[in-house]
Amino acid sequence: MADEHQVPAWADRMAAFIHRRFRVVLLVGLVFAIVSTAAATNLKIDQELRRLLPDHFPSVTRLDRLQARAGQQSDLYVTIRSPSREANIAFGDAVAEALRGRDDLRYVVFRRDLAYFDEHALLYASLADLLDLRRRVIAKIREEVGKQAFGDFSDDSPGEAGTKDDAGALGFDPDEMRERYGVSEASEEYMEADEGRVMVVKMRPTQPATDLEFAGALTEEVRSIADGLDPHSFHHELSFELNGSYVQHQKRVKDVQNEVRGGSIAAVLALLATLALYFRSPRAVALVMLPLLGSVVGALAFGWIAFGVLNIVSAFIFAVLLGLGIDFGIHVLARLRQERGRGLSSQDALAVCLATSGKTTAAGAVSTALAFAALSIADFQGFAQFGQVAAVGVLLSLLGSVVLMPALFVAFERVRPWTPPAPGATRDDLGSWGKALSIFALVLAVGGTIAAGWAAANIGDLEYQHDLKKLGPVRPKSNGPPRAGYRDAVGKAQTVDPAVVLVDTPQQAIDVQRQLDALLAMTPEEVAAFDPDAPPTRPMPEPPETLDAKVADLDEEEDWDDEGDDFDDGWDAQDTDLDDPVFVALETKAVAEAVMSGHTAALLGRYDTERLSDMRRRLAKVWSVHAFVPRQQEEKLKVIADIRARLDAKKASMSATSKAQIDEWYPYLSVSEPVRVGALPGWVTGQFEDTDGDVSRFVIVATKGSKANIVNSRGIYASFASLFTSGEGEAAEVDLAADFFVIPEIFDAIDADGPKVMAVSVGVMLLTALVLLRNLWGVLGVALTVGFSLLWLAAVFLGLGWKLNFFNIIVLPLLLGMGQDDALHLVERHREEVERTGRSNLGRVLREAGGAIFITTLTTVWGFSGILFANHRGLESMAWAAVLGMTLALIASVVVLPFLLEFGRRLRASPRSSGAEPPAQ
Repeated sequence: MADEHQVPAWADRMAAFIHRRFRVVLLVGLVFAIVSTAAATNLKIDQELRRLLPDHFPSVTRLDRLQARAGQQSDLYVTIRSPSREANIAFGDAVAEALRGRDDLRYVVFRRDLAYFDEHALLYASLADLLDLRRRVIAKIREEVGKQAFGDFSDDSPGEAGTKDDAGALGFDPDEMRERYGVSEASEEYMEADEGRVMVVKMRPTQPATDLEFAGALTEEVRSIADGLDPHSFHHELSFELNGSYVQHQKRVKDVQNEVRGGSIAAVLALLATLALYFRSPRAVALVMLPLLGSVVGALAFGWIAFGVLNIVSAFIFAVLLGLGIDFGIHVLARLRQERGRGLSSQDALAVCLATSGKTTAAGAVSTALAFAALSIADFQGFAQFGQVAAVGVLLSLLGSVVLMPALFVAFERVRPWTPPAPGATRDDLGSWGKALSIFALVLAVGGTIAAGWAAANIGDLEYQHDLKKLGPVRPKSNGPPRAGYRDAVGKAQTVDPAVVLVDTPQQAIDVQRQLDALLAMTPEEVAAFDPDAPPTRPMPEPPETLDAKVADLDEEEDWDDEGDDFDDGWDAQDTDLDDPVFVALETKAVAEAVMSGHTAALLGRYDTERLSDMRRRLAKVWSVHAFVPRQQEEKLKVIADIRARLDAKKASMSATSKAQIDEWYPYLSVSEPVRVGALPGWVTGQFEDTDGDVSRFVIVATKGSKANIVNSRGIYASFASLFTSGEGEAAEVDLAADFFVIPEIFDAIDADGPKVMAVSVGVMLLTALVLLRNLWGVLGVALTVGFSLLWLAAVFLGLGWKLNFFNIIVLPLLLGMGQDDALHLVERHREEVERTGRSNLGRVLREAGGAIFITTLTTVWGFSGILFANHRGLESMAWAAVLGMTLALIASVVVLPFLLEFGRRLRASPRSSGAEPPAQ
C-alpha cells in the first residue's frame, strides 16, 4: 500500500473480510432483497388525513368511536341521466329493487314514501300557526253564520259552489305544510335535479371507502347489476354512473399509485443516465444501483412492518430514498475508482476508500439518518413516519455502499478486473482561474451574506399555507357550463363525510337537535343578546278579519229587531271560543316557546355569548331522526281536535265552496296520534341506524365554509367540539366527530413539533461534525454552509411569495443532513490534502470531491424530481423546496465553503514568519 495512505487497522480488516467473504455478503444481500421485495409489495398508501396523527389525538379517538358506534357514514350513489323523468324513475326503481337485501349494503333508497308525513302534516306546523288556523276556522264559521243571519254578502249563495279561486282561504296549503317538515330530505319524493333529468339511487355500504378491496368489488358489482338491467331499454339516451367517496377514493388512490410508479421509474431512468455519464462505465451503474435498490426496498419493507400503510406525505419515499441513498454509493465508488486508477490493488484501494471517503460518508449518512430519526419524536405522523422510514433507508443505503457494493466490486474484479484511467494531474492551486474564482467566490460570499441577512431579518414574514385545497390535486377545468350532478340531486351537505355528534342516550340527541335548531331560528342580533331567562319570542300571526265591521255597517243602515232572535247567542258563543282560557294559555306558550323551550334555553345559556354567536355564524344545518319528530305535539293535537270538532258541528250549514275546501284538507285533521320515532318510514330511520340497531343516538351537523381551510376548521372545532346536554359534569357534554377536525390538530402538532425537530437536527449536525472533524473551525464551516443554504432558501420563499406547508417543511431536516454531508466531504478532503502535501490543493479538492458532490446533488435532485409527476400541489412544493435547497447547498459547499477554508488557513498561518502551511483544517 502506498506510504502516503495511512490506513487504520479496522479499514484493512474490513477490506480483507470483504475480499475473502464476498460471496457470503452477496448471498445475504440477495436473500435480504428477495424477502424485502415480498414484504414491500404489501405496502399500500392511505391518503386519509387522520393517518397524519397518532391514535391518541382527540379528533382520531372520536373518529374511532364514531366508526365503532355508527359504522361508516359514507354513501355510494347511482346517478341516472336521461331526458325522460319517467324513464329515470323506472330505471331507478329497478336498480333499487335489484340492490335491496344485499349483505354489503345497510340500506338502499330511491323513492321516499311521504304518505306518513302527509298524514301528520299539521303536526309539522308551528303551534302558533295551528292556533292561527283555529282562529281562521272560527272566523269562517262566524262568516257563514253571518251570511245566514244578515244575507249573503258574497258572490256565492249558501249551498252553491262559487267560481272564485278561494283555495287556502282557511289558512292551510298542503304544499306549504310539506315545506314545514324541517328536514329537506323529506320534502321530495325522489332525489332529483334538472327537472327530473338527473335522479339518484343512494345506498350505504357496510364497510368504509378506505377498504379498497371491498370498495372495488362493490362498485364493480353495482355497475354490473345496473348494466344487466339494459339502461337503453328504458330510454335510448339513458345512462348512469357511480359517484361518491367509494368511487372518488379508489380514483385518488389509483392516481397516486400511478404517479408514484411513474415518478419512481422516471427517477430511476434519470439516475441511470446520470451515473452512466459521470462514470462512463456500465459496471459503475450496476455497482451503485443494485445495492441501492435493495436498500430502498428494504426500507419499504420496514415501512410495511412498522406501519402497514404509508400516509400521503410518505407516499413518494421510494423516489426520495433513491436520490438520497445514491449519494453514498457515488462518493464511495468515485474514491474507489480514483485509488484503483492510482495503481492500488482492489483490496488496498478498498481499504483506502473505507478509511477516507467511507468514513466521511458514514458520518454524513449517520448524521442524515439521525436528523431523520429526530422526526420520529413528532406527533405529526407526516414527520414521524417519513423520518423513520427515511432513517432506515439511509442506514441501509450506507451499508449497501460500504459493504454490499465493495463485495459486488470484488465479484466483478474476479471476472474482469477494472482498470480505470489514472486521475489527471492537478495543480496545487486553481491555476490561472484561481484569482478569478477567488474573486467570484468573494463576491458570491458577500452577496450571499447580504441575502442571508435579509432572509434572517424577514424570516417572520414567512407564511403558512392554511388552505388545504391549495395543496391537493389540480382539478381539470370543465368546458362549458356545469351540468347538474348527484350533489345537486342529493344536496351538497349530504354528499360529504358528515360531522356527527356522539351521544349515549336519545335524550342527549334531542337536546343537541333542539338547541341547534333554536340557534338556526334566531337572528344574529338575538344570539348576541341571548338571555336564557328571557329567550327570543315570536308574535302570534295577525288575527283574521271578522264580521264585526260588516255588522256595524248594517246596524247603521237598518234598525234590527233582535228580540226573539237567537243569533246574538250564537255570536256570543263564538266570541267566548276565542277567549277560551285553555287556548289563550296555548297562545301564550306558543309565543314564549316559538323558538325554543325553557329547557333548550337553559342549555344554550351554558355557552358564553361569543361562542353562541360563532356557532350561529358557522352552523348550516342539523338533522337526526329527532328532526322528523315535531315539538309540542300534545298541544298541537289538542288544537287539531278542537278544529275538527268545530268543523264537524258547523260544516252542514256552510257554503258549497267552504265545504269543498274542508273536504280537500279534512283528512289532515284526522291525525290523532303523535309522530314517534318507531313509526317513521324505514328510509328515514335507516340512515341513522347505528351498529346496535339504535336509530336515536347520533346527530349530523353541517357547517358553513371550506373545511380544508385551517382558519375555518379551527373555528368550527372551537365552537362545536363539545356540546352541552342534560345532566351535570362530564356526563352533560357530548363530542362532535368529523374528519376535518383532524386539520387543526395537524397544524397544532406541526407548531409544537417543528421547533423540537429542528433543534434536535441542528444538534445532531453539529455533534457529528465535531466528532468527525475534531476541529472547531471545520465545524463552523459546516454550520455556516448549511445555515447559508437554508437562509437562501428562505429568501427564495420570501421573494417568490411561496408558503410553508406540512409537505415542504419536512425538507428542512433533510437539507440539514444533506448540506452537512456535502460540506463534510469537502472539509475532510481539504484536510487530507493539507495533511498529505502540506498545501490546500483546492484544484484537486474541487475536482475530485467537488465533482462527487455535484453528481450526488444532481442525483438527489432527480430523486425528488420524480415527485413532480404527481398531480398534488403539496408534494410538488416539497419537491421544489428540496430541489432548490440541494442546489443552494451545492453552491454553498463548492463556492462559499472553499473560500471559508482558505480564509481560515491563511488566518491561522499569518502569524508564522516561516510561511509554512498551518495544521489540518
